[in-house]
This record gives sequence, C-alpha cells and structure tokens, in this order.
Amino acid sequence: MIHDPAYIKELLQKQVKGTATPGETALVLLAFDLYSEEEITEMFTRIDLSGNDEDLRQYWPPPPEEEVKQWIQQKKEAAAKDRRRRYRIVALVYGGFFVWAGLLVGLVLSQKENDVFHCGYIGSRNTEISTAPYSVRIRLGNHAVLTIDSTGRGEVAKDGPFRITTPQPGLLVYSRAGGAEKKGRELSLYHTIATTNSSQYRVVLPDGTTVRLNAASVLHFPLSFSDTSRRVELQGEALFNVAPHRQPFVVQLAEAEISGSGSRFNVKAYTPAAVTTLLEGNLQVKRGRTHLQLDAGEEALFETAPGGKVLGRLLRRTADTAQAVSWKGVQRFYTNAPLREIVADMARWYNLRIGSIACVPDRRFTAGICYNAPLEEVWSMFRKMGLYFVAQGNSITFCHPPPGPGLAMRIGE
Repeated sequence: MIHDPAYIKELLQKQVKGTATPGETALVLLAFDLYSEEEITEMFTRIDLSGNDEDLRQYWPPPPEEEVKQWIQQKKEAAAKDRRRRYRIVALVYGGFFVWAGLLVGLVLSQKENDVFHCGYIGSRNTEISTAPYSVRIRLGNHAVLTIDSTGRGEVAKDGPFRITTPQPGLLVYSRAGGAEKKGRELSLYHTIATTNSSQYRVVLPDGTTVRLNAASVLHFPLSFSDTSRRVELQGEALFNVAPHRQPFVVQLAEAEISGSGSRFNVKAYTPAAVTTLLEGNLQVKRGRTHLQLDAGEEALFETAPGGKVLGRLLRRTADTAQAVSWKGVQRFYTNAPLREIVADMARWYNLRIGSIACVPDRRFTAGICYNAPLEEVWSMFRKMGLYFVAQGNSITFCHPPPGPGLAMRIGE
C-alpha cells in the first residue's frame, strides 16, 4: 500500500484531520523518503488543508531536525502559494511522530541522525508471527521423513509408545500413548525436526517442554529421556520453555552445552559463535572447563576473532531480552548489531541465497525490521545501509562493482 499514491493521499488527509493512527503516521514518514519532491507536491495539492495555521502550530510544533527545516524552506522558495499548507503537513506528521515515538515501528540506523525508516506494518510491536501457515519436516526413529503442512490436523504419526499430533496448524505435540515398549528401545528412538527458510514452528516435547524453532533450524532429541538428563541438540535458533523436572534439561551446541530446569531461554546458534539469553530461571553454560552461571536478564556469548571464529573464552553480559526473542514477532530489533548478522537473518527469512556475505562491510547498525514487508522494501533498506548488491530471483551477491542498468542495483544513493 505504501506504493499507492492514492492511499498516501488518504493518510495525508487523516494527518490534517488528526485521525491518523501511529502506524499510519509511520507510513506517511516513509512516503517522504520513497516519493520524489514533485510527487509529494502533487499529493499536497489534492487534499483539503482548510484550518487555522496558528491553531495547528500550537499543538504540532515544527520538528527540530535541520534537514526538515531546509526542506520546508526549499518548498517556500519554490512555490510561495503552497508554502503554508506544506509547512502545516510536515509539522503535523513529524509532531505526531514524536508524540508516538515509543509506539512507531521502523528502522533506525545509528550512522546518521536523519536515517529513520519504517517498515510499513500497522500493528503492535509485540504481535507474534503465526506458525500456522508453515510446514515442518520430521525424521522418525526408522529414518522415514514426514512433512507436516498447514493442513495437518490430528495424529500424524506414531513411534513406539509415542504419538505425534497437530492439535492446530503450526503446533506439533509429542505424548506417550502407553504400551509395553521397553525403556532401552525407547532410548534408541531419536527424532529430528527441521524448519525451512521463511518459516517457524512450535513443538511440545514428550516431557512437556515447549520449543519455538526459528527459520532454518534443526532440533534432534530422544523420544524418552535418560534417568540423568533430558538432552537435545540444536542447530539454528530456538526459544525454550523448559518443563520443571528433577532431571536437568540440556541443549548441546557445536561449541557449548546449556543446562537448566524450569527455565525459559533463547539460543541463537546458526554459527559456532552461539548466544544464549536467559529470560526466566537459572541456567549454566559450559565450554570445556569454562562454566558460566546465568541469572534472568543475562546472556552468554563467545569471544570471537574478526570473521566470527570462536576463541576460548565465554563471556557474560546483561541482555536485552525483548530484542533476543523479537525474531518471533512481526518486527525484529537489533542494537549495534553486525551488518552481516542482519543480512544473514533477512536471507533466512526471505529465502535468499547469498553469493558471498564476506563482501558485506564490517559495520554495525541499530535497527527494527518488519519481517512481513515486501522484498522491495528489503532492497530499499539495503540501499539506506549503503550496500552494493546484484539480485536476481532469490539470489543476491554483494561482491559486484557499482552496477549499471538492469538487475544490478547500487544501494546507498
């Protein structure tokens, strides 16, 4: 809708009447970046700007940004007849933006004060992505592979004394059905659950622990846990809500081991340089002889060399827990995050094949990115980040020189 001029005119009219929502204000701000000066001028001339300027200025003071002031001044010089109405619209929009600053969705790049963008989603920042439309692959104990899509409902498989059901789309539940299966046989039954790019899924394990898997993630676990621990293996990212039990719940990663009971924590382990964030309870993270005890609101991460290679030490720091689990919502937040991490996350969600991520600059950004935005808005975001890329279909490479016409795109101008 952001690319429909008629829709933007409607939003501008709402700004004048004072009926625009915070999300609609965000869209108008985005329109000032997306449309040319001539197009914005044309929109101004086709809306009703009746009203008292002084009354409007009393409630909507002009924005302090120097760039906005210069933009208004250019409008005054270009068309004296329209200068008051343009001033009023910009003041309304930016005034509304500051009033609702805590509620607006968007992308804030830390490089420049005026680098403010919005993803175009109207809704709560806490709205979760529904897992119902997505599918998941399961490898059973006999190595048979099942794909459960959004139409799956009821019992989908049975392995030994365990039933696998989908009470609702996007949710997989393991439960014990009873029977005379021997414990030794049960311990040898392992299942693997895998999500694809552009998908998420929820799983309830046999012990009652709930797991939400992010895109391109793999969870490997026994149907019956041992008498000493409940051990699973993870590649990718998952949010665990561990059911209380006398046996510790253990997540095995490539370079570390996480253990706790009755805890809620997020693990991001797409690479060996995993990050574990504890939301509730207590947790222990181990690597070799190094042990870290985490309290709620803390996270463990690896000391890494340039390029992401894991060094010896585990580090502990205060965590932004809302940011750590924002991947399950419509908008993901990053604070001073490596640009390569942002690009890799977006590639997984949009199912993009990256030619070489090594060509992405070693820079950091603070950002909020809407995951249901059209792919064209992702390209626009990359443009604002100053990247070069060439895209064709779902393939993208950042290693080309400044491109010419056609599919090649230069980002950042």
